[in-house]
Amino acid sequence: MKCDGTRPICGQCICTDREGDCEYTDGPMRSPTQLLEDKIAQLESQIYDLEHPEETAPSVLLHQPRISFSEPGSTGTDSSPASLAEYHTGDFDFSIGHPSSSSGASSLSSTSPFERPAKLSQMLLERFLSISSEVGFFLRRTRFPTRHPTLALLSPVLADCVCIWGARCSTDVSLQSHESILLSRAVQSISSAIVEEPRHNLIDLIQAEVLLAVYFYSSNRFLEGRYHCNAAITLTLCHRLNDISAAQPQLGRDLLLPNDVFTSEEWNDAFWVVFTLDKVWGAVAGLESHLNGAQPSQVGIPWPLEITNYSTSGVTSACWGVRAAKVLSIGKGMNTSADAVFILHAKAAALFERVSRLASQWKASLGSTPLTIVSALIYRLTFPDPSCAEQLTTELLLLGNVIDIFKTSLASFRLHQEIDVSRKLLVIYTLAHSATIKTQEILKQVAGTDNGRALIAAQAVAREIENAPIAKMMYIDPICAILWSNACRVLFMEMDKIRLTRSPILSSADQAAVEHELDRMGYSRLRDAVRKVLAAINVFAVMSPLMGSLAAQAAQVQREVESANTALGMS
Repeated sequence: MKCDGTRPICGQCICTDREGDCEYTDGPMRSPTQLLEDKIAQLESQIYDLEHPEETAPSVLLHQPRISFSEPGSTGTDSSPASLAEYHTGDFDFSIGHPSSSSGASSLSSTSPFERPAKLSQMLLERFLSISSEVGFFLRRTRFPTRHPTLALLSPVLADCVCIWGARCSTDVSLQSHESILLSRAVQSISSAIVEEPRHNLIDLIQAEVLLAVYFYSSNRFLEGRYHCNAAITLTLCHRLNDISAAQPQLGRDLLLPNDVFTSEEWNDAFWVVFTLDKVWGAVAGLESHLNGAQPSQVGIPWPLEITNYSTSGVTSACWGVRAAKVLSIGKGMNTSADAVFILHAKAAALFERVSRLASQWKASLGSTPLTIVSALIYRLTFPDPSCAEQLTTELLLLGNVIDIFKTSLASFRLHQEIDVSRKLLVIYTLAHSATIKTQEILKQVAGTDNGRALIAAQAVAREIENAPIAKMMYIDPICAILWSNACRVLFMEMDKIRLTRSPILSSADQAAVEHELDRMGYSRLRDAVRKVLAAINVFAVMSPLMGSLAAQAAQVQREVESANTALGMS
């Protein structure tokens, strides 16, 4: 229909009884539709920036409300704030504790509509400390009194993020009811800390971003999780925590080598936690790691030292000058402490990310072609440079050997009974076996052969779950939700293969013959392995929406498999 131009409402809209939809765009103000389109365009732009961080220069704007950035002699106070990269570490207070009462974070605490009573804070902190090792908490536990830990030792922004996790992992309904309020408070607090308070404790700010990132990932909110993960990476790279040996005096890097050994250890651990977070969650999302060895993200920092090493030998500039080639090597003579497990977690993440990157490169080279063995073979025959496929195969085989060596190095840790060590080992083994699964699946596509090692790795995941004290674990790294579901996928595929290749036997009326054939083919072992993995996912689904979502999907697949079994007369 053509508009007749009658104002305020055209005749066509009146005839069709759509007066409310009649809008003119030539007025002094933008129409509601135009405003909505502007908002949609803005949101689409923000989503694109979050999904393609490599194309967007990360920046965080800060300004000091109590100090004017105007040129000398200027009376204005509206000068542009500097970016985070322009601030040097001398602008931050590295002491652990609350900022002064005039700080923006403290102001937020005093004016917040939700105040935490002391008893509530105590309960939330105790809950958090019981699972802190699985949510990226790298600050030293020695900073908290053993008998009565208190949030007063943390900055307000970090205290808010700690309380979210305390509420999430609480079994008390009254504490859980505060979670949404605490989340809103934490998001507001961390925004204020970045934008309004440049002297905020930097290490607490990185820790808060990490906790929020893991929280959103665990809540199945990947976009928000990636946003806070990128914020932690930005803070880390802007202050060159990735390469202490490349410190420059004008950046105030001398403050990153303090005399306090525990503070030095926390700086080191802060980088490796952010490193692990970026590698693992970026890999499962198909995103390239920000810490991929290219300048200025090249890794030049040692693996986390043991507490005893920090205490006895102190911190010297020489101990920080380790280049990436040495950092990413498989260590020898590693002891069996919780700190060594922390190191292994970062190494497992690096291996998993490397395999995932190779997989992404292979899929990109195939374009939109379905990834089947046939299509892979056709691609190899028509590929203009067969040496590329051979190079990829060689690299995958070498990487597979490195992963095997890494898994062998974990054997000495099985003797430990500490729940934190056992929980972290389960995550590390899961990452290592998942790396093997992905390596073998790519080799199957590239070389067109299947040596069964992906299935062996998936069964190994089930064994690790069976041997772990799951009943004593309140929580586990939410990345396991995705990796365990992938192991189930491999097991389900093998079960389907057995049913398809043995259908004549399985359709036999002799139930005993069916059961005997299934046992001979290992079908019952596969079924038991799936049940063990799904049981573990269901245990942790209570406190992780991501686990709950994937548990529901896996359960649906399991029901379909059992229905197929019933149709074939299988128990």
